Order: sequence, then structure tokens, then C-alpha cells
Amino acid sequence: MKKIVKLFVSISLILSSPAGSAGDFSSKNKTESFQGEARTEDGDLFYTEVFDLKKASDKISSGSIIYFNADHKKIAQINLDFSKNLFAPDTTFEDLRDQYQYKMTFNKKENSIKMSYKEKDDKNPHEKSFSYKEDMITPQGMVYYLGKNMESLKKSGEIEAVMLMPSRLDTMSILIKVISEAGSKMTINVKPKNPFVRALVPDLQISFNESTLQVLEFRGISNLLDEQDHQKKITISYKY
Repeated sequence: MKKIVKLFVSISLILSSPAGSAGDFSSKNKTESFQGEARTEDGDLFYTEVFDLKKASDKISSGSIIYFNADHKKIAQINLDFSKNLFAPDTTFEDLRDQYQYKMTFNKKENSIKMSYKEKDDKNPHEKSFSYKEDMITPQGMVYYLGKNMESLKKSGEIEAVMLMPSRLDTMSILIKVISEAGSKMTINVKPKNPFVRALVPDLQISFNESTLQVLEFRGISNLLDEQDHQKKITISYKY
């Protein structure tokens, strides 16, 4: 596998604009589109994320994220289904550059999560299942988890969660800490709870609108590697 950072799933995959947030959703079904621009420390465009979120009766139901490189060539895509679990939506990811794929499915009846990934030369996917707990989240479900736990986050300044990582068939406990508040803008720091892992993984910083939960900016390591298989420190700015 070349294009995915296995050590820590980047929160740059976060979705924003959950149910009840900004936007005209007067009709029963509505699609909201917006995008994020990922730039390197030198200010160069690394990739663009194009988001489409679908809502039914003002509640998010599904979505997709398409990644384009600096030449506007499609390089990856994520498809999401929030109908069964808002914090851990069913997820399908594909990197078109090397045909790497991962999937995650929530089984509501068994209250379990099934993860799998498949590289180009794999005959069969690698799979693993976990019992689901309420503090388990994916990057795409994080803002909704923050919304539910906003009172605790503001009161204590820090909350915990368990990040599901399909690319590693594993989970990782994380700490989410408030580092600043200015009006409706809140900035949080996300890092592994384990101090040994923390020494190897850079912290991530995310700014979002506390009222709407729309993500405004992300700073950290990209989830996608470049064509030379190098990680990039990036800043993603979101436009609605």
C-alpha cells in the first residue's frame, strides 16, 4: 500500500454541516456541496476535496468526498452512509492511483463494526470485526460526536474518543482538547492518548463553528501521500 498513512487516520477527512446547521434545507430532501483546499507549508495546492452531503427531512443521510490533485485529476473517493450510525457511518474509500480500498460497515442488529482493506495485489480483503461502543467514531463522524458532547467538552476542556481505523483494522484512543475559543469559533487539538504513540504522531488542530459545527480549517498531516509516497503537513481551508 502506497497512498494511505497507516499510523494515524488524518482528520482531514472530517465532514461538516450536520443536521440543523447553516444552509437552506426547507425542502424535504436536499444536497449541500462545498469544498476544501489542502495546501502545503509552501502554500502550494496539494489537493482539493469536493463534498456532497445529502439530507432527508433535515437529517444527514449520506455523502461523498472526491479528491482532485493540483492538476484537477480525480485521485480518490469516499462514499458514506449515515443512516445507521451518525458517529461511525458506513464508509467505502478507494485510491484510484493504486486501487487501494477500505470499507467499514456498522451492523446495527449485532452492534458491531466490520472493517476491511484490500491492496492492488491482494486476492482477498483483510477483515476484522469489533464490538461497537458509543465512544467509537470515524473522522467523518467526529463533528457529530463533538456536537453531542459539546457541553462536556466546554465544561472539562477535554474529552476522549476511540478512532476507528479501517486502514489498520484497529482502533486508537484519542484526546480532544479545546485550545481556543473566539466568538463562535472553537479550535481543538486531537492527539493519541497513548504517550508512546503520541511521540510518533503529530497533533492535529481543527477549527470549526461551534453553533453549526461546520469545519473551518484543519492543520496536520494529510491522509493522502504524494506521488513520491511522502507525507505532507497541510492546512485545509473549507469554503461553503
